[in-house]
Amino acid sequence: MVEIMGNEAIFDDAGPLGRMPPPPSVSGDDPAVPHEIRFDATPRDPPTIYSSPGDLEYLFEHSRDLMCVASLDGFFLKVNPAFQSTLGWTTRQLKSKPFMDFVHPSDREETIGAMEVLRHGRPVGTFENRYLCSNGGYRRLSWNAYPRQDGTLSAVARDVTSASLAAPREDIGEAIQKNLHKYFSSSDSRDAFIGVTETAERGATWLKWGVAFIVTIFGAGVAYSQWVADNATKGDLVNHINNDLAPVSEDVSSVKVSVDSLVKAEKKRAAREVESDAMDKRMHLLEAHRAEYQEAMAEYAAMKAAGKRATRPRKTPEHLALEGDLGIPSRD
Repeated sequence: MVEIMGNEAIFDDAGPLGRMPPPPSVSGDDPAVPHEIRFDATPRDPPTIYSSPGDLEYLFEHSRDLMCVASLDGFFLKVNPAFQSTLGWTTRQLKSKPFMDFVHPSDREETIGAMEVLRHGRPVGTFENRYLCSNGGYRRLSWNAYPRQDGTLSAVARDVTSASLAAPREDIGEAIQKNLHKYFSSSDSRDAFIGVTETAERGATWLKWGVAFIVTIFGAGVAYSQWVADNATKGDLVNHINNDLAPVSEDVSSVKVSVDSLVKAEKKRAAREVESDAMDKRMHLLEAHRAEYQEAMAEYAAMKAAGKRATRPRKTPEHLALEGDLGIPSRD
């Protein structure tokens, strides 16, 4: 039996083993409490209990939870040793870059949203994201963050990786069965499902008959063709060739002759067109040589009329060759 009287605990082992002594009498308005413990309601002076300012720093340094002070622009300002023991990064490494770089890419958008809430002066509680560890893995942290009056934020995180991995997960098949049972438990849902099912069955029946009809017609056509091939006599084939195929062959031959003649005519026309183009080019060059020759003759005539000595111009070899090529008589 244990009694707490004032600041002292009195242990009474007088009773036999396995048997509890009778409870002491309770005086006044004190209610009876389990385990026969009396509580001393003597008031305590809080300053005498928390007299050391270093107690909060002691808790900060020795807490197994991750505690930090961070700026609202995304940098750690102060972290406790639990960060390194949990994530593996040193304090210098954690402060050297924005803490968003340590957050899993899939959790960054939600983390940015939480930071916006803090920037508006409101706390964020029970917020989870995954943080990168120095070994390349991730740990899931559950955060509680509070804005501070100096424009920073304080946050406390607990590693919940093991809890999230050990959390029971509902079997997908069981979840589907539960949802289906819930849906079809009402009469409206059953009637709607029955109506849809009947409509689907009717559609499937019509589709089945349509496919069967197409297959039947196609099969009958194949069978008829096979029967014709098996039962046709030599005379039938000869008559078919003479009456049906021979005229077609003659028509094809005549068409082929017509096409050949058209191709030949087109080739001749193209050749004449090429020859005509070449003739036009030669005539153009000849006209240029003629103009040059006539200009030289005019200059010669002017010098002779002035009584000056001059040499009669002659046609160039190219000029003479063009005239010979075009069949024009050359007159010098």
